Amino acid sequence: MNNYVFITGSNGGIGQSLCKKFKDNSYIVIGCGLEKKSHDFVDLYYECNLSNINSQNELLEKIKHFNIKCIIHNAAVQICKPIWEYTENDYDETFNCNVRFLFTLVKKLYRTLIESKSVIINISS
Repeated sequence: MNNYVFITGSNGGIGQSLCKKFKDNSYIVIGCGLEKKSHDFVDLYYECNLSNINSQNELLEKIKHFNIKCIIHNAAVQICKPIWEYTENDYDETFNCNVRFLFTLVKKLYRTLIESKSVIINISS
């Protein structure tokens, strides 16, 4: 049975390094990001804006049937400005990608994650 890893933010520097490491260890790498294309260390790639809840749900529908052994939530929204300049939209965009996606993922894929004995790693700062 094939082992899959799912890595969000797979096109960035950290994401690409993670993809390469898992690829080198014989995992099938599923990546996602905002860009329409990916790189050589990703086997399956989905373009997705994780700040959009509908996009989150569509993505999870696409990956739920894979035997995912590890999920690495590496994608993040970082809006660099003082909090008093933040808009509600800025906050929602950041929260939806950085926090809510993990909630949605576990809620929607709970049984699959348990059956696959998946590990979830959240990268944050």
